[in-house]
Amino acid sequence: MKVVGITGVIGSGKTTVSHYLKNAGYYVFDADSVVNRIYNESSFLERLIKIFPDAFTEEGNFDKGLLTKVVFDNKILLKELENLIHPLVEHDCDLFIERSRLENRKIIFIDVPLLFETGWDKKCNYTIVVSISPLEQKRRYLLCGGKEEDLLKRINCQMSDDERVKRASFVIDNNNDKLVTFSYLDKTLKEINDLVE
Repeated sequence: MKVVGITGVIGSGKTTVSHYLKNAGYYVFDADSVVNRIYNESSFLERLIKIFPDAFTEEGNFDKGLLTKVVFDNKILLKELENLIHPLVEHDCDLFIERSRLENRKIIFIDVPLLFETGWDKKCNYTIVVSISPLEQKRRYLLCGGKEEDLLKRINCQMSDDERVKRASFVIDNNNDKLVTFSYLDKTLKEINDLVE
């Protein structure tokens, strides 16, 4: 079985790529979905409120927007959050890989935003980076209602697109429309399938 990691900077379109793969019948692990699930677990929120009380409203409700503001303004706190959540996501990722192996799947994909930063690329036989220019990244982020200031904070906490591209086995250029991106992806999938056979 071959494990293929998918990653990209914020706004790169890696989620679009993952959805395409799922619709094509591939088995895909989505780290972002796992994180969102964890944020809804009461046992995790009990741990979180002790470390990040400012991420909760006066009524005691968790507010992801408040958490984002807290951690992206402070790299030490961001590291604390990552130390809290990454082991939980990695546990699910490892179970996904093991289950896939038991099911005799040929190729699986793990969609992880911080694939290289966490060292999870070592779990992969190949890696795909969904690449985007800074200008297009900014355009899409603002189009989705994001603020430029928030984007810059996130960019400063992540590996650059250029560095990801250097480390990638395959690169999907996502500066054009979806149909062009999907044609690049189909070509990459053929290459990967040829390597597996």
